[in-house]
Amino acid sequence: MRRLQFAVLLSLAVAGSASAQVALGRIHGSSSYSPITGFVALIDISDPAVFDVVVTGIAGCAPPNVALNQTDLFAEQQGALVAITANTGPYVGSLGECAVPEGVLIDDETTINPYPPGGLTLYFDNDEKATITDDVQPGVIMINAVGGSLKVGLDGTCNKGTLLVKGGHPGTCSIPKPATIAPRGAIGLDSDRKLLIIVTIDGLETDTGLYTSDLAGIMIGLGAQNAINFDGGGSTSFLWRPGTNPPPEDPKLVTKLLNAKYPAIPNKNNVQFKCVRLDPALGWFNSIPNYPTYRPVYASFGLRYTGALKKVEPRAKE
Repeated sequence: MRRLQFAVLLSLAVAGSASAQVALGRIHGSSSYSPITGFVALIDISDPAVFDVVVTGIAGCAPPNVALNQTDLFAEQQGALVAITANTGPYVGSLGECAVPEGVLIDDETTINPYPPGGLTLYFDNDEKATITDDVQPGVIMINAVGGSLKVGLDGTCNKGTLLVKGGHPGTCSIPKPATIAPRGAIGLDSDRKLLIIVTIDGLETDTGLYTSDLAGIMIGLGAQNAINFDGGGSTSFLWRPGTNPPPEDPKLVTKLLNAKYPAIPNKNNVQFKCVRLDPALGWFNSIPNYPTYRPVYASFGLRYTGALKKVEPRAKE
């Protein structure tokens, strides 16, 4: 009898449910000049079936312009699990207003604002690994990218900005306002470039928050090998939007979160912090409760949680 071979395709069959590696926490601490509170999310992006990167604001402007958008509206429009304020520009205007963002902005392989020489950049060359750099090499593939601040320090401290963390060490001058106590937002990457470390610090500018050098120490304590400082002050936002399908936490990342400590940095022993676990099934968070509305910015960064099931490859059956 002839044996017949045929393929059975189970495109949505479970080959083990999708594994999201996530830990969500609240930051508590103190410095010699201010209390410290904020949010942190550790997210492993190494499985492209689980997370999609999303950037930019409202569409409708001709590149290199982009429309100002609030991070909460961006998160809702994009269906983002987590979102953080990212790129700023020369001024803050009204919702929907078009202008040119300060740094690079690439959305799903579409270049909205090109990479400037010496720009500080978080970019993704695929959906499984990211890079934070101040030296993008010619010809590098960037599917999604968003820049940090590029110009001089707004408080007169820097002629040229640096990464918040580079090679596991604090940057020498992470702008825009390194010498000002303020709310902060940043993203870091571990040495494998697969673990995103997303942090915002609450506060009121000149009153409560952190200097960028102290934020760098917190990022290093959370495992950042490189980190980029994003738009802070009144623009700072952190949103966690799990919807009906929140990702499960990863025990190893929760342990990493809870064990984070400020590293031994010379002349920087006045900061103490600890992380407290938060339930990822909880609803919206905004890290700046002192502001009645979200300030529109040129770009926000977010991740969608797809919770996608693995595909089963076609197989032969007799």
